[in-house]
Amino acid sequence: MPSKSVKLSSRPAFARHIPTSSESPSSDSQRACVSTYLLDPSSDTRSGSLCILEYSEESDPISSETTPVSSDMLLDLGLSDSSILVTSDNKGHAYLVDMNTSLIVSSWLAHSLPYVPGEGCEVWSCAVTKDAQTVVTGGEDGSMKLWDARSRTQIAESKVFGAGVVFVDFPTNSDEQQILTGSYDENIRVFDRRNLKNVLKEKKASALCWTLVSLELLSGGVWNIEQNASTYCISCMYGGYTILNSESLDVVHQNRDVGTNLLYGATRMTDNSVLFCTFNDYLVVLDEF
Repeated sequence: MPSKSVKLSSRPAFARHIPTSSESPSSDSQRACVSTYLLDPSSDTRSGSLCILEYSEESDPISSETTPVSSDMLLDLGLSDSSILVTSDNKGHAYLVDMNTSLIVSSWLAHSLPYVPGEGCEVWSCAVTKDAQTVVTGGEDGSMKLWDARSRTQIAESKVFGAGVVFVDFPTNSDEQQILTGSYDENIRVFDRRNLKNVLKEKKASALCWTLVSLELLSGGVWNIEQNASTYCISCMYGGYTILNSESLDVVHQNRDVGTNLLYGATRMTDNSVLFCTFNDYLVVLDEF
């Protein structure tokens, strides 16, 4: 099936499918949230926004709402079961945003460089629990932190990583009691959120790739893993996206060609479609197969 696309005025980074709620039960309309950033070369200034896309079976995705969030580059975003989402930027901040009102609920400095006190660094990844009460962030400072979303206070922290933390999430199969992480140190780790001092599981990503998945498929590194009912949707910077069976890790579907324009985020919209965004050409594409 042909792909549908929209070209944004800002560079898209990550995309998340917004599940249909009881308040908007229409089955022929889908929504997704995309984190973006805009660089003004004339002034060397950046701005980060959240963009809501809507589309139906008959139309291409349409940019319906844009919410300015940061004066810097927005990176990751994560959704809760409510209208609250979390997003992060390249200057150390995490933000809670209400999608219904387009208002920033709260923000705080989550990660900073140890050798430059107060200097924020990239918060590469963030996630929020379904009840929007707890946030987890991973940063360039090589730490993963757990936060109370209401008070913006740090609950716990892990510094076992040998490099920056580029992926964090609450796996859906763990009742959100576990945290899955990925790092530049090439290790995939699983933690119990109630005790971050101990690593429950740890696996060298390169060994995992050689054993289970062709390393060529994961070109550019794994920047996001979205878990669905029976599949993983894996986003790779140069390798496009790949859908794997969660049990056998066999390839269900893949589109590697789209990695030529830098793909950081892809999200499963339906059983037969994936929404992905490519950084270099400003495109958000609904890939139907």
